[in-house]
Amino acid sequence: MNKFPENLQHEAFTNFLFYKMTNSPLSKKAYLIILDGYGLGNHDAGDAIFNGKSEYIDGLMKQYGYAQLKTHGAVVGLPEFQTGGSEVGHITIGAGREVKHLLTKINDQIDSGKFFTNEKLKRLMQSAKKQNILHITGLMSDGGIHSFIHHISGVVQMAQQANIENIYVHAILDGRDVGERTAKKYLTILDNLGIKIASIGGRFYGMDRDNNWERVEEAVNCMIGVGSSVEENWKTALDTYYKISEDSDYYMPPVLLEKSGVITKDSVVININYRTDRMMMFSQKLLEFGVSSQNYGIFGPYSDDAIQPFNFGVSSVKNTIGEVVANAGGAQLRISETEKFNHVTFFMSGQTKIKFQNEERILVPSPKCKSYAEKPEMSAREQTDALIEKVEKNEYNLIIQNYANADLVGHSGSEKAVEKAVEVLDECLKKIIPFALKKGYQVFITADHGNGECMFTENGEVNSSHTKNFVPFIMVDENKILKHRFGSLQDIAPTLLKALELDIPKEMTGVELY
Repeated sequence: MNKFPENLQHEAFTNFLFYKMTNSPLSKKAYLIILDGYGLGNHDAGDAIFNGKSEYIDGLMKQYGYAQLKTHGAVVGLPEFQTGGSEVGHITIGAGREVKHLLTKINDQIDSGKFFTNEKLKRLMQSAKKQNILHITGLMSDGGIHSFIHHISGVVQMAQQANIENIYVHAILDGRDVGERTAKKYLTILDNLGIKIASIGGRFYGMDRDNNWERVEEAVNCMIGVGSSVEENWKTALDTYYKISEDSDYYMPPVLLEKSGVITKDSVVININYRTDRMMMFSQKLLEFGVSSQNYGIFGPYSDDAIQPFNFGVSSVKNTIGEVVANAGGAQLRISETEKFNHVTFFMSGQTKIKFQNEERILVPSPKCKSYAEKPEMSAREQTDALIEKVEKNEYNLIIQNYANADLVGHSGSEKAVEKAVEVLDECLKKIIPFALKKGYQVFITADHGNGECMFTENGEVNSSHTKNFVPFIMVDENKILKHRFGSLQDIAPTLLKALELDIPKEMTGVELY
């Protein structure tokens, strides 16, 4: 039974946190604002970050200066050519070091041959051989954020070595982390592997993470042959879609291509997506249909216990910034809207779902709409107000906040919508930063990767994907000067710990930026 009446429980918890903070050895306070997708561009027509009205943020950059941070390649645990993303960006920010990503680990295992000795993969191949059918699904692109299409070659090689004659692919199309209408490139790769493409459909349906269950159900229903349209082949299906719609591959409704290739309850299915958040709902729906968890192989840990992933070696990160603050007795807050909540919690904390002691989290619901170009403000104003309410109580030593606008609106491909999003971000920071400074917080502003600063390719085509551009790091403090003007995301955690006057753990290889 609760000790306090219901109407006093929140007040009691607040007072407890305040007591913990004021009686901890920590007296300093730091506030990190992550402007997701807010890169440093070329100040041209496609640079919606520059072209948006951001007088306040521009003023901060002019007054305090800024460092330029690298967000891609080896510094975030990826192959050097690979563009960064929100997942690896937040992992690196929290860890203060390189954390080798699953993309890199799987590449290494395929190259070394270790991939082909994976016990679960071998067992699934044996099960598929009994039916002489293997199903493969996942995002078919080389964007590297959620999957990497070249990993499918390893699965196909194993299946062919097991003499499995029928290999069907249920291709989820990208159109976000790669060019908007580039599906032909990736489906041709599948054709060249000599496998059958059983169904195709955009990730808007198969990779939802915001409880739009009707979308996920439509994707799974197509794969199991229920109520979906049927086309002769993927080329015809794509041509038809492109003629009737101006949308990207992202929004393509699911289409069945091979009636003999539908997934059944007895099927063996391998999912090549390694990122967790956008495959949870899909996997749940597939298991609800009747596919056995024993016959479902996944490249990443989508759930806690229902499905065990292939053991490619998920990195366990110790002494992240959150853990260091918690061990020092500090109180901390993580806040974001739905779209980036897992990033400021799960990924920022070293891919653990466990809250640290004296850690509080605020999730502000993201708006429901087909594209955030329709609502570029997203929930930025709402989470600004929610944070001010919390800062009023002066409870936290460390606040980490993510504003999703520049990235999620950037993915819409609309430069005008991104410009509007930038205006809203500027408005929110103009409201929250002076308030936080009065409350004694040292404020830092950065981004996890670029996006909104490059809305057109060199050929003038719409670009809605991440970039390899540097991102800013601003320290809002009149009494301190940045001593490094170039760095990487690895340098953020050590810099924050210095501001908090905490020792930097030996695991962190980043450097203090001031």
